[in-house]
Amino acid sequence: MWAFARRPGGPDGTTEVHPLDPLSADELRRAVSILRADPRIAETARFADVYHDEPAKATLIGPRAADIDRRVCFRLVTGPELACTEALVSLTSDQVLAVTEGAGGCVRRCSSERVG
Repeated sequence: MWAFARRPGGPDGTTEVHPLDPLSADELRRAVSILRADPRIAETARFADVYHDEPAKATLIGPRAADIDRRVCFRLVTGPELACTEALVSLTSDQVLAVTEGAGGCVRRCSSERVG
């Protein structure tokens, strides 16, 4: 049996959340709140993309599988020049892990590899 983080109202009606489960509406609202509180994010930023930064499948095996960080990746359009900002938010630690400013337009995808 999987031993993962718990939240009320998981996708299948239980309280268990598998790391590959889709983000809930509450998780998305929380991630937006965490992001908006970060001073590196402009108040005028517009959301272009939001998605679950899924862990690598290999990390789902082993004793540390229950400690997997649930992350949300945002791609934002900022400023009159329509620059792109990417941000990676941890729902586990309630913090913005990385903010990357893209020069000349949006980069393709957030990558947790850049975070370390």
